[in-house]
Amino acid sequence: MKPQELTLDCELFNEFREAMDTAIKSCMRQMVSKRLNTGTISGKIEITLMEGQDENGEVIFHPEIEPDVAVKIGAKGNIKCQKKVGIIMKCSPDGFVVGTDQVTMDELIREKEAEPDA
Repeated sequence: MKPQELTLDCELFNEFREAMDTAIKSCMRQMVSKRLNTGTISGKIEITLMEGQDENGEVIFHPEIEPDVAVKIGAKGNIKCQKKVGIIMKCSPDGFVVGTDQVTMDELIREKEAEPDA
């Protein structure tokens, strides 16, 4: 995974966003076809955070992210997403950067620090 800022738009959450989109479409289809007035879609992201050090002794974090999407329209259903592991997270001036390659993460942080303020 290419290093990127940790946001809902980052690659880690592709499957979660797709599952939410699928749940919304499915919920609406069922509500229209069954003439139901209400439906519920819930998104949950469980995060486990472990601390470690890189080869230079710098503190890095290893988050494990497990998203889940639930749909309730009369009967309840879930769309299970795959747990994301093997991730490295570092603090940057603007938030957090996640990736799988330590060197390119440091380069991305340096590039962000060098950008002129808008």
